[in-house]
Amino acid sequence: MTDLRDKTMDSQNNNSPSSISFWQNLTDKMDFAKSRPAIRPGCEEARFISRDGKEFYVLKSPGGVGYIRLSVKDHFLFTLLDGSRTVQEVLVEYFRKYGALAFSRLGTLVQELFKGGFLSESPRSFYRRLLKRIKLDKPLVKLIDLLKSLPRRQWPIANLDTGITWLYEKGFKLFYFRPVQIVAAVFSLAGLFMFAHLFRAGEYSLFKSSGSVVLGLAVLVLLNYVSIVAHELSHALACKHYGRRVNSGGVIINTVFPSFYVDITDSWLLPKRKRVLISLIGPFSQAFIAGVLSAVIMIFPHLFINPLLYKFAFLSYLTVFLNLNPLLELDGYYVLIDWLEIPGLKAKASDFVKKRLWPKIRTREPFSWQDKVFTAYGLGAIIWSALALAIVGYFWRIRAQQIGSHLFNATSQQLRLILLLGVGVIILAAMGAAYKKIKLMAVSLWRGFTDLIYRRPAAMAGALFFLCLLGSFIYSHIQGWPAIAISITFALVLGALSQRVYSYYKGSSLWLVLMGLLLAALGSLFIKIFPVGLRPAVWLIGSVALFAATYTQFSFSSLRRWRQWQRVLWGGLWFGILVLLGYFHGMSTWRTLAIMLSTTAFLMLLSLVWHNMGSSLEYFWIYFLLGIISWNIILIFSLFNFGFLAALLLVFAVFWLYLIIKSARWLPESASFEPASSEKRRMRQAAVKIYRMASSYFASFFGQGQARAMDDRLNLIMIEKNWPIRLYGNRSEERFERSTGIVDRSQAFRGMLDEVLNYLSHEVGDYFARNTIKTAYQSLYWEEREIAQQYLMKGSLWARDMAVANLKQEKRDAQNVIAGVARFWELGEEETTLFYSHLKEERVRSGEMIIRQGEPGDKFYIIKSGQVEVVISRKGEPDLMAANLSRGDYFGEIALIKNVPRTASVRAVADCSLLVLERKDFESLMARKVDLAVRIDRLIENRGFLIKLPLFSEFAPAQVAMAASRLVPERYHPGQPVIIQGEIGDSFFIIKEGRLDVLVMKDGQKNKVAELGPGEYFGEIALLLDVPRTADVVAVTECLVLRLHKDDFKSLLGEQLYFAKSLERTSSRRMSDTRHKISF
Repeated sequence: MTDLRDKTMDSQNNNSPSSISFWQNLTDKMDFAKSRPAIRPGCEEARFISRDGKEFYVLKSPGGVGYIRLSVKDHFLFTLLDGSRTVQEVLVEYFRKYGALAFSRLGTLVQELFKGGFLSESPRSFYRRLLKRIKLDKPLVKLIDLLKSLPRRQWPIANLDTGITWLYEKGFKLFYFRPVQIVAAVFSLAGLFMFAHLFRAGEYSLFKSSGSVVLGLAVLVLLNYVSIVAHELSHALACKHYGRRVNSGGVIINTVFPSFYVDITDSWLLPKRKRVLISLIGPFSQAFIAGVLSAVIMIFPHLFINPLLYKFAFLSYLTVFLNLNPLLELDGYYVLIDWLEIPGLKAKASDFVKKRLWPKIRTREPFSWQDKVFTAYGLGAIIWSALALAIVGYFWRIRAQQIGSHLFNATSQQLRLILLLGVGVIILAAMGAAYKKIKLMAVSLWRGFTDLIYRRPAAMAGALFFLCLLGSFIYSHIQGWPAIAISITFALVLGALSQRVYSYYKGSSLWLVLMGLLLAALGSLFIKIFPVGLRPAVWLIGSVALFAATYTQFSFSSLRRWRQWQRVLWGGLWFGILVLLGYFHGMSTWRTLAIMLSTTAFLMLLSLVWHNMGSSLEYFWIYFLLGIISWNIILIFSLFNFGFLAALLLVFAVFWLYLIIKSARWLPESASFEPASSEKRRMRQAAVKIYRMASSYFASFFGQGQARAMDDRLNLIMIEKNWPIRLYGNRSEERFERSTGIVDRSQAFRGMLDEVLNYLSHEVGDYFARNTIKTAYQSLYWEEREIAQQYLMKGSLWARDMAVANLKQEKRDAQNVIAGVARFWELGEEETTLFYSHLKEERVRSGEMIIRQGEPGDKFYIIKSGQVEVVISRKGEPDLMAANLSRGDYFGEIALIKNVPRTASVRAVADCSLLVLERKDFESLMARKVDLAVRIDRLIENRGFLIKLPLFSEFAPAQVAMAASRLVPERYHPGQPVIIQGEIGDSFFIIKEGRLDVLVMKDGQKNKVAELGPGEYFGEIALLLDVPRTADVVAVTECLVLRLHKDDFKSLLGEQLYFAKSLERTSSRRMSDTRHKISF
């Protein structure tokens, strides 16, 4: 083959400067394919072989600004970036060597090299410099920027590497001779036993110096910093011993405390054994120093500095223990990941132990080498934690109590208060610095808890009931002032919780229930504490509150829906209560009245429990019922020990009200697309759908019985107001005269929706009502939302506080997003309009799963905004991150045409807005002759072809999908040429069916040099360069080929050039770890 690069260069030289316009020059400058990246001279590299036998390189940029790890293929591209080749020519060279198109690989590599300072063009930020100039004369802004930069801010020491070199040459080199190292190892081991003896003897105080605790604590802090300096210095000296540079070092603000650090990233250019030794030298040097000091104390027990030496030895051993903890990302952890060559070991091992260890054991599946490592790491973490607890327990038993006693006796009350305040300030400062992490953890835990309430309400209700029993049992063993203090604290918590719950249910009939629960809970809580003379009043007030709370919710109309056994049981209980009251005839009038009211409340509440079975309020009423039973036990049998249990049950009923409103999922419901022949029909569809979905939410919350009661009430209102609309659950009837216009009809439907909102607000509260109506509106299709905005929302109550987006702008935005999908699926203008009309919008929070692998699929998603990640779970292997998708990308299309389980999981990385097409709507499109199934099936099949080709092995999934969408099928008959030798190529071909011959003209004759069949391809070089074809390709049989034109190929690559496909899944490309050490 002729030198393609030379031909390209000649063709470029033939263009005269005068023939190229300014805009053409600008376009060429901005065209990445025509750029000539050049590596700065002075880069340093080292070649290594990984544990699994794979070769890789570590490179250092000139000046040590950046480090990068490259695979063999990446390193080959790196060697080509000398400034003499364009990016297009580099791709050609890569294709010649590896037979693949490395657009993603090269684009990502150039970005990383640019960031790391490897390229001759230094990275600059125009906007950052501009912002700095704008802020230059604003002292307040400068102060705020300074405070923001304090966490992890560094103050490096100038010429530190020179100073470390001088120290190493002037004496510390001695410690790297083998005999000295053996002596140091002996001292380290023997010193541990000597220190244990000293610690057990208790002769030296850890927290006191010269009889002062304050001075002792100050000395401990100073010695701790000395220990950290020694630790960091040992790392720096070891790095220097192996001939590498210490890039920087100095003071760093870690959280809110100053510490010291050294940057030994240059050690990445060393072999694995030396890197491991550099990491180990820190703990080893501290163990050696502590051993020497322990020996000095043992040999010379009367030295005046022995208390200082003892403190320093203790801090050194503590630092060694913490640094070797594999759970903390310190020296011990870095040794493990360097030795095992598994970056992210902690996260991977945790994921394996949580998700895959037990299934492997249960199915007796063989363990791979990495599986064994992850299992060992998990077991080692458990053993290490147990060892740490054992050491802490030993320390507490031997010395901690004694130290605490000395600390208490040796300080005044004022000093103890100051010390306590100081510790409190430190804790608050640490919490403030870690505020974001704590908040994220708290949000994650709360979200997980509410998800459990939503998905497993029975199990969570049972767990909370167990907590009630446990809390009551513990409280029964507490007497005196502690019990009173717990009761008062509990009452304050109950008040705060009730206020919070009331804010959600304000305006509804449930506020009386909430008030009754609050009064009865307080009465139960303090019944044991109140004087005997006040107890009848407390009984009566609590019973009246409970009676009022249940009576407001009790409906006699529900009695007719009871089954026979419910009527018999209810009547039997009523009769039993009357007999019980007659048996206890000697009680006071007030107590008898209280019992009558509370038992009647119990019977009415039993009706409510039956009435709400299966609804979200089911366990609320059950908790309420159990609380009333406990209250009645207190009233009838005077068992005051049940007071706290009754209070807990009633409080947990209030808490359940809060949980169900917080765990509620206002997600748009599925509803079939119904074509409308007129605006009247479409407006009616919009109003009725909002009502149906609001009724469905209300039924799931309050039960089907209450939903039917809502229908009855709304129908009465519409009869009174002469609106010819009737509601029957999922059905509705309209009796408008044919001549009634859309404006008059819209007034009736608008009034109906206002009454729906009023009813929901009265029954459940404004918060629930507004969210329900809003979600119902968002469940509408685009056309229905447009008609609703035009006729149903203006001047209405139901949409008064709803933030209605500009539908015209949203529609344009959505149409821009689906334009790419329409182009991929080859939809015409009319088909695109129909396709758009069947879409609905869904919003997903960051972290939520959109689809799960293995579940049945019935929805197709287009990303309007946000970002998602596609993860494939593989049996016996770590999860595979298949792709990151963002605006304009789509997923789940297979579910539209095939009833198969999902082949991957998709999780939202950021808050997302998704355009959704459901299978039933897709089938509706098919019925309207929008033939998408064949096109989607063809795209899936074409994508499968491309994935199997080595040529596209470097492409990311999204790029493969887009390339597949540009493939054009073409048929050729036997003897018909597909490409002709000597012509300038402009297309690439993949053979789908048939066979073709490759013919080359030589000495005036065409000679057959190869035969191609299904799955093979030809003409690939035309995608990169404008060069003549080197052979004829002629069909031998009837053939079907897929053609990709180079213009389509370049356009899709221009859109997706820097798609973040990971080049090395097992390790980070950027060596950004500077091994910062922190104080303890």
